[in-house]
Amino acid sequence: FGYPDNYSFVCKIRRRKMATAVMMKNKHTDEVKTTHVGFSWTTFFFGPWPSLFRLDFKYFLIQIIVHTVLFCVFPVLGNVVFGIAMAIMYNKLYTKDLLGKGFIFCDNPTLNEHAAVEVGCKPSGKNCDHLK
Repeated sequence: FGYPDNYSFVCKIRRRKMATAVMMKNKHTDEVKTTHVGFSWTTFFFGPWPSLFRLDFKYFLIQIIVHTVLFCVFPVLGNVVFGIAMAIMYNKLYTKDLLGKGFIFCDNPTLNEHAAVEVGCKPSGKNCDHLK
C-alpha cells in the first residue's frame, strides 16, 4: 500500500486555507480564464465586488439584492451570515457556471481532478483537458 506519485502535491492542496487557482479554457473560443476552488476570502472581505470584477453579473446582482433585503430585515446578523455563506459557495458557483459555458479545466492533471471534485463533478473528458 504505497502512496501515489502525486501524494505530497495533493496533501499540499488539501492543507491550504486559501482558494486554489485553476486554469480553464473554453472549448469553442479557446478563451482562457483563471478560476478558484475553495473558500473565497475576497468575497468574505469585499462582498459582491469580486464577482463584478470577474464580470459575473449574475452573482453580483444576486448578492446586491439579497444583501439589500437582508439589511432591511436583519441589518447585521443577516448580512454576516449571508456573507459567510457566499464566501463558502461563490468560487464553486462561478466555476460551475464556467463549466456550463463550455470551459474545461486545462491546468495540470492533479489540479484538474481536484477542482472537478471540489465543484462536485466527476473528472472526465467533458471537463478536464488531460482526460480527452
